[in-house]
Amino acid sequence: MATVHTVLGEIPPSQMGVTLAHEHLFLSYGTARYDLADSYKKDVFVKEISDDLGAAARDHGVKTVVDVTTADFGRDMEIMVEVSRRLNVNIIAATGQYRQLAGLPLYFAMHPVEVMEETMVREIQDGVGPNHVKCGVIKLAMSEAKLMPAEEKAFRAAGRVQKRLGVPIVIHTSGWQATDPALGPRGAVDLLVSEGGEPSRIQVSHSQGAAGNLAPLMELAKKGFYIAFDGTGGAIAGDEMMAAMVGGLVAAGYGNKINLSMDHQSVWFPARPGPSIIMKKSFSNLHKQFIPLLQKGGITERQIHQMMVENPATLFPF
Repeated sequence: MATVHTVLGEIPPSQMGVTLAHEHLFLSYGTARYDLADSYKKDVFVKEISDDLGAAARDHGVKTVVDVTTADFGRDMEIMVEVSRRLNVNIIAATGQYRQLAGLPLYFAMHPVEVMEETMVREIQDGVGPNHVKCGVIKLAMSEAKLMPAEEKAFRAAGRVQKRLGVPIVIHTSGWQATDPALGPRGAVDLLVSEGGEPSRIQVSHSQGAAGNLAPLMELAKKGFYIAFDGTGGAIAGDEMMAAMVGGLVAAGYGNKINLSMDHQSVWFPARPGPSIIMKKSFSNLHKQFIPLLQKGGITERQIHQMMVENPATLFPF
């Protein structure tokens, strides 16, 4: 039986409950815990994250969080483990890479695709750090419409790993306005599939970037890919437009391929560079702000349950 691989171990998909499918508990840079060791206060970070996520768990029934923070973006397994234990909330950690323009590590940029592949396999099967905390999802990212060289290697590696292990993949997307099908998210997922990736095991995140154009989203959903709307309160597309996009896909029969989330960034260390509307969010924002818009547009409780409970429970086990 396929199971969900959380930072505290494997669970059956029936225990996932209400799931946020694209979030960040803690963000930093890869060596911050060593460079700034005197001020790297994990107990402070854990409390702030727990207060934030705990409110969503208590008030809105959030039970599982897919944390798509990669090692190059400050992933801290110990923080995730402690928050999960403190709140009794399932947390799924990510292996993989972030986008090249944001500084994909030189080590992986210089090595062949096989090195990325084996790193992903090791972090999924053997775990990370002295406590061998295992990852349960692969995170990929694209900087612009055309994959950059190191990103292409990461996509190829992830497709091969998914073929071997069946682990789900979540993609940070860019280039939704590209008209060439070889570019943008469509081109990126085609590369994954060419390396053995399975559409029904892949979530295309930041789909609000299509900005009201449902055609590419329906094309992806028809092929089996999951479509994630995860920008509530953000600047890519207004919440009203996002709600309309969700409603359009549900009306077209693709409610079984939609996941909802926020891309919330609960804690940054050091402080997040530059102003960001993202920092005004909380883990409760989706339920407080976006779900009421969906309901106003005619989306039923049953359909919301499908998008927040049933769909993630189908995508994330392996």
